[in-house]
Amino acid sequence: MSFAEFFRGSRRASALRARGGLKPAAYVLLLALSGCVTTGGIRQAQQAEDIRDYDLAVARYTKILRTKPGDRDALAGLDRSKLRAAEAHLLRGRRLEATGKFDEAVMELQLASELNPTSGDIARELRATRLALRNRLAVEENGQTSLDALLARTRATVPASMNVPETRLPASIRLGRQASVRQAYQLIAELAQLNIMFDAALPDAPAQIDLKNLTVKEALDALARSTQSFYKVTAPGTITVAPDTPGKRREYAEEMIQTFYIGNADPKETMEMLRVVADTRAVSLASNSSSIVVRDTPERLHAVQQLLAAVDKARPEVVIDVEIMEVDRNRLREYGLQIASAGSPGVDGAVDANSDGLTLRTLRNLSQSDALISGL
Repeated sequence: MSFAEFFRGSRRASALRARGGLKPAAYVLLLALSGCVTTGGIRQAQQAEDIRDYDLAVARYTKILRTKPGDRDALAGLDRSKLRAAEAHLLRGRRLEATGKFDEAVMELQLASELNPTSGDIARELRATRLALRNRLAVEENGQTSLDALLARTRATVPASMNVPETRLPASIRLGRQASVRQAYQLIAELAQLNIMFDAALPDAPAQIDLKNLTVKEALDALARSTQSFYKVTAPGTITVAPDTPGKRREYAEEMIQTFYIGNADPKETMEMLRVVADTRAVSLASNSSSIVVRDTPERLHAVQQLLAAVDKARPEVVIDVEIMEVDRNRLREYGLQIASAGSPGVDGAVDANSDGLTLRTLRNLSQSDALISGL
C-alpha cells in the first residue's frame, strides 16, 4: 500500500474515531507511522553525509529535531554534521584567502565559526583574514585609501546625459546680420539634436556668427561669449539659455551642501579663511566644532576641498630630549693625591729635597697641579 493510500485511510480512521468507531490498535498504527517518518528523515540526512553535503545534513537533522527534540540519533548526527561542515567551510575559506579573495573567505570562515564556535583554529583564521581584508582596504592610492579614491572618482563623475555632446558640427556654420541670438542657438541645438529653452529676459538681439570645425560644446561656448549670454544643462539633452548677468548666474546656479571634516587646523580660523579667500558666504561650523558645512556651487565646493587639503595638515613638531644632571658640589674642585694628616687618611710619605735628580730646573717645571698642601 502506498503512502498516499495509507494517509487517506488514516483520515477515514480519524473520522471513525470521532464517531467512536476507531479501535485502540489504530493509535499504535499512527505511532508506527510517525516513527517511519522520523526514520526516513534520518536516512535522508545520512545520505547527505555520504555525499559530503554536510550543510544539507545539518538542515535535515535540524528539521527532525524540531518535531522530535529528544531523538538521540538526530542529536548525534547533528553534532557530527556540524563539525564536518565547519571543517569544509574552513578549508574553503583558506583556499579563498590564498587567492586573495578575503571578503569571500571571511564569509566562509564566519559560517565555520557559527557551526563550531569552540574551535580556536577557526577563530584565529577568521581574525587573521579580517585583518588582511582591512589592510587591503587601507592600501594607499595617491595618498588616499581605495575607498576614498573610489568616492572621489564617484563625486567627480558627471552623468553622461548631463553633458553637452562632443560631436563635431558641420565644417562651417554661418549666419548673417539678419539672424538673432535665439535663431543661432536654435540652429546649433537642431544640429546637435538638443532641446533648448530660453529665459524670458534673454534679448533677441542680432547675432552674426561664423563657426568652422567646432564641436557642439565649442560652438555653444563661442556663441555665448559673443552674445553676452550663457547656457546651462537643465535636463538630459536639454539646455537653457539666459543673459549673462550676476543675478541670472545666481538664479541658475546649482547649489550643493557638503560637510568638510577638519583634523588639524582650527575650525574657526578655517571658516574665516574660506569667507575671505574662497568668497564663500554660506559656511558654518557644525555642532561638534570639528567640521564645516558649506553650501555653494559644485565648482566652488571643489575649490574649497582643494584649499582645505592644502591647509588642514599636521603641524610640524621638534622633539627635544632634555636630561638634567647634577654633580656633587662639595667635590667639584678636589683632585690629586690626599696627603695623610692627623685625623685624615691619605698617602703617607716624605720627599727628600737632597736626593739625587732634584734640581731647580725640575722645580721650575712644576705647575699648579703638582703642588699639594696638607696640614702638618
